[in-house]
Amino acid sequence: MSAHTSDEEFPLLKNPLNLPTYQRRLRHLHGIAVRNLQLPKNQTVDFSKLQVFFTLHKDCKQKALYTSEKITGSLNPTWQSFDLQKCDLDVDLTTKFVVVRIWISHGQASRVKIEANVHLSGLIFFADKLQVVGVKHQPNTVLFGLFGGYFIHLNTSVPNPQLTEWLPDKVIPTDRLPVAAIVDQSTLRPSYNTNSLSRIHTVQRAIKQTQASVRRIHSQLEDKLLSSNENSEKLSEREVLLMKVRQLRHELLWQTQKRQTEQEALESFKAQQDTKLNDIKEKRGRLQNLCKEMEENQSMHIQSKEMLVKENAQVLFRRKQIISEMVQLIYPISEDQKENCYICKVKLPNAENYQ
Repeated sequence: MSAHTSDEEFPLLKNPLNLPTYQRRLRHLHGIAVRNLQLPKNQTVDFSKLQVFFTLHKDCKQKALYTSEKITGSLNPTWQSFDLQKCDLDVDLTTKFVVVRIWISHGQASRVKIEANVHLSGLIFFADKLQVVGVKHQPNTVLFGLFGGYFIHLNTSVPNPQLTEWLPDKVIPTDRLPVAAIVDQSTLRPSYNTNSLSRIHTVQRAIKQTQASVRRIHSQLEDKLLSSNENSEKLSEREVLLMKVRQLRHELLWQTQKRQTEQEALESFKAQQDTKLNDIKEKRGRLQNLCKEMEENQSMHIQSKEMLVKENAQVLFRRKQIISEMVQLIYPISEDQKENCYICKVKLPNAENYQ
C-alpha cells in the first residue's frame, strides 16, 4: 500500500508484522529468550551451577506441552529454536494464547521465576535479531521469536526510553480499522498469477486423485484386515477346539488308567475276600465238628457225673454203714453224763453223735 494515504483515514504502521490482521498463532512461535533475569537478593546462589529453562502450557492448570533444554550459568539465556508442528502434541496450534513459565534450578530444586500469560496478537515487533546496540532491557524481559524476527511486550507503565525510541511502532491501534503499513513499492510483488493458480489447481486435482487412491487402498486394506481377522478368529477357534480335544483325550486316558487301577484293586479285594471266606468256612466246619465233639463229651460228662453222683451216694451210704458197724461192733463209743464220747476210755474231742 502506498504511503500517500492520509493519516486521518488509516492509521499507519512502519512494520507490516505489527498489523492487527497479521495472523500470529502458536505454530508460528519458534524461539524464546530472556534478558536481565533477576535473582533474589536475599539468597546466595552459585551462579556457575544455576540452570534456567522454560515450559509452554495450554493454560495455567495444564501440564507442559513443551520443555526446553537447560542453560547453565547465564542470566541472558537464549534457547534453541523449536518447531511445535513437528512435535507429537495433542494441542490446537492455531490458538493465539500460551502460558510461558521460566524456571530457575539450583541443585535438585526448581521453581518458577517468571510466569507470563501471552496473547501473541498483543506483541510488538522488536528486531530481526536479539542484540541491538543501545537498547537496554528491563529486568526479566521475555522475547518471542516469530516469523524470523523477535517480538516483545511493551510495558508502558515502566518507562524505557531506549526501547521506546528503538521500536518502529510504539502503539498498535485496534479500535481504528483498517490499519495500513508503510512498505517500499520496489519490494511489492503480486501474491499470485495465472501460472501459480494453474499450478494450484493442478496440485488440488492431484491431491483429490491421491485422496481417492488412498480411500480405495484404505477400503482394500480394511477388507483384507477383515478377512485376515476372520481367518485369525477361525484359526484361533480351531486351535481352541484342538486344545480341548487334547485335554479330553488326556482326561479319557487318565480316567481309563484310573478305572483299570480301581478294577485291579477290586479284583484283588475280591480275591482276598474269597480267601477269607474260604478260611471262615473251614473254621466254621472245624467249629461245627468241635461243637459236635463238645456235645458228645458233654453228654458223656453228664452220664459220668450221674454215675459218679450215684457212686458217691453209695460210697457215703456204705461209709456211714461201715462207720456204724465199726462203732457198734469193733470200737464201741461210750458217753458220759457230760456228753463226752470215749473209745476204749479215750476221749474223743469234738466227737459227733453217730446215733
